[in-house]
Amino acid sequence: GVIIFYWRGCSSWSGICNRASSLSKHNLAYLAYCSNLVYENKSKIAKELEKLGFDLSHNNYFFSDKKTGTQAFVVGDSNKIIVCFRGSQLKTKDWATNI
Repeated sequence: GVIIFYWRGCSSWSGICNRASSLSKHNLAYLAYCSNLVYENKSKIAKELEKLGFDLSHNNYFFSDKKTGTQAFVVGDSNKIIVCFRGSQLKTKDWATNI
């Protein structure tokens, strides 16, 4: 299932607290969840992002380049844009892409 986050001072039960003026455990937890989610398959990513309230109707949120081995997702709304990349593996093409 999806993890729903809430932290005091934030009125939203399912998103980034865009009013945070310093380090926010709520935002850290939300972004950690997204960082973990990027390693799932596209179908699972879509299901979870929709549960978090993102509009995926344009189907352009997931990026996968077989040539470079790069995968990522990009989602956003009026308060935030989240870009999550999968980490580099011990493959030359992954490290070459990073440079």
